[in-house]
Amino acid sequence: MIEIMKRIIGILLVLCCLTPTYGQKALKTLRSYVKAKNTTEALKQLEKLEKDSVAGGLPQLYDLGKQVQMLLNDAENEKIYLKQAYDTASFFKTTGGIYDYILKCESQEQRLLAEEGKKMKFHKENGEILHRYYDNLSAGGRYFFSR
Repeated sequence: MIEIMKRIIGILLVLCCLTPTYGQKALKTLRSYVKAKNTTEALKQLEKLEKDSVAGGLPQLYDLGKQVQMLLNDAENEKIYLKQAYDTASFFKTTGGIYDYILKCESQEQRLLAEEGKKMKFHKENGEILHRYYDNLSAGGRYFFSR
């Protein structure tokens, strides 16, 4: 009986130790897509990882999602700046996507703070980004309300 309990505890300890590394390894491909600015593949990987039970609880996932949305927003903004054909709705949806991923990141960080006492790593940076994109969010709200 004691032997079985020791084995079960050993297995549980191994699983607990491997779980955080699994989440980080799962994010590695997403990080490489973000670094290469491959937004289409990054969005596919992001959707897949959000459904994952382990990676879905990591604030780093939503921080990478925020970065993908910022890349998409910058691409749309560049089209506007260069006076090329652009999609206004798509531009404002990417701004809304930035806010969505920041809110998801903040909620996961607050959950980890309450459960494990982990420090909020992305809070300051997210606040600065929210402030920077606030005017676009306001303009997007007016745009969608008028349409």
